[in-house]
Amino acid sequence: MRKENLIVAVINSDEEILQTLELIIQADGYSTAAVKLHELQERGVEGYIEKVKPKVIVWDINDPVDENIRQLDRFKRSKIAEGKGLLVVTPFTDEVGIFSKRVGMPVMNLDELFKRSFSETMKEYLGAGGKE
Repeated sequence: MRKENLIVAVINSDEEILQTLELIIQADGYSTAAVKLHELQERGVEGYIEKVKPKVIVWDINDPVDENIRQLDRFKRSKIAEGKGLLVVTPFTDEVGIFSKRVGMPVMNLDELFKRSFSETMKEYLGAGGKE
């Protein structure tokens, strides 16, 4: 599968970070579908993911942190999450370890993501390079 055919969903609650993530991912040749978490309350994360059909989801734990983590935990338990690559990131450098424990998976600091190509990050965190 070519990079531009691989859709990466970006879920965030901060508009500036959402746009920056989209630019970084698109600059590496991937298509994106980005949305702010609070906009998903009606149809939910599951409905959004079912609609856009991404292969990879980048989920940013941002303010409100507890709501972000609650939604992420709910999504991870859903059937729609099966088979999707999930990269969890946060701008809160000092909280990476705490968030990793809370969500039960690695969490990457956004600054680290901004320093490398998205393909490199996918290889390291998801074991995928965008080619199938």
